[in-house]
Amino acid sequence: MMPDFRAEFDGAKGPAGFHRRWAPQSQASPVWEILARLLPLGGSFYSGTLFALPYVYTHFPIDLDLLSHVVVVKEKAALLPSATGHGQPIGQLGQCIVPLATPLQAPVVLPAEGTLELALPDRGRCHIATSDVYSPAGHRAFFERRAGRWRWISLAAGTLAEPPELTLQRKRS
Repeated sequence: MMPDFRAEFDGAKGPAGFHRRWAPQSQASPVWEILARLLPLGGSFYSGTLFALPYVYTHFPIDLDLLSHVVVVKEKAALLPSATGHGQPIGQLGQCIVPLATPLQAPVVLPAEGTLELALPDRGRCHIATSDVYSPAGHRAFFERRAGRWRWISLAAGTLAEPPELTLQRKRS
């Protein structure tokens, strides 16, 4: 972990900031659930020295709204008739991008248990387990090769806020 590690985009920096934000010494820390979801998804290289995960973020189409869609990451994810998750599945989806009935709010953290309501063009409204999807606006991790070694440089969920410099420029205009 680098001294300038980003624990969140607008949070503390460095290993000390990571420990304050995530308390990784505790088995109950949410960082373990986040990493358990991120690591199996795999990622991709931006360059020979920068690797990011999950692929859900790195390969998401630029013309789709990050908060209005999720990616089905399970091969045979059940479509459910209600938010309770009970009842006979009404179909299934495999690894695809699906529209949400209601956009998510940033920063996005999907609970391990629960459902999201989808608005599918061919099936209407239905639900899917949050464990079967991942949001491209959710947490992502970046690793960079520096001086011949791979270093973990960030773990952050997209805030989707304007950069402070852009906000200042707009206020001056």
